[in-house]
Amino acid sequence: STYRTIAAYDSGQSKLPEQKRDKWLTSKLAKQQIIINNKYGNDQNKILAALIDNFKHNFSKILYLSLPIFAFFLWILYKRNKSYYFADHMIFSIHLYCAYFIIIFIFTLLDLVVKFFTPSTGILEFIYFVSLFLYFYKAVRNFYGQSRKKTFVKFILINILNLFLFLFLFLVLIILSLFTI
Repeated sequence: STYRTIAAYDSGQSKLPEQKRDKWLTSKLAKQQIIINNKYGNDQNKILAALIDNFKHNFSKILYLSLPIFAFFLWILYKRNKSYYFADHMIFSIHLYCAYFIIIFIFTLLDLVVKFFTPSTGILEFIYFVSLFLYFYKAVRNFYGQSRKKTFVKFILINILNLFLFLFLFLVLIILSLFTI
């Protein structure tokens, strides 16, 4: 933005014809950009650091919001099996999220130890992601008791749905982070 203050932005917008003025969202984003630039002195590194810090601080909200939606996806995929209620899928989702946190914790500790002694080669990160996916597949197969083929197809479907869910939630969190840094 070429404006240094919100008053200058509002003044510049009021001089434009109605059809050339910024729309509501564009106006809000431009004003927030002015506030952020003034707060951090137009230093892009400070802005990025503040945005990342805010994002890390609010990441748990993504997991909290995604949990019932993930359970809903499971409920949809396993709806034909009438022996499971939504609450069962929710409990399984909580179990899975807890297991993910434990795996993340273990690999974070391992990463600290490995980085202390040697530079990272990416092998640990590969093992980390493989272990998350493998645990998820095995847990779904064990809990729902379906064949490998059915479990694999549903595993792929649930991961695709989760990808879109997390992309949407990340986008929402980034936009919210822009307004809270």
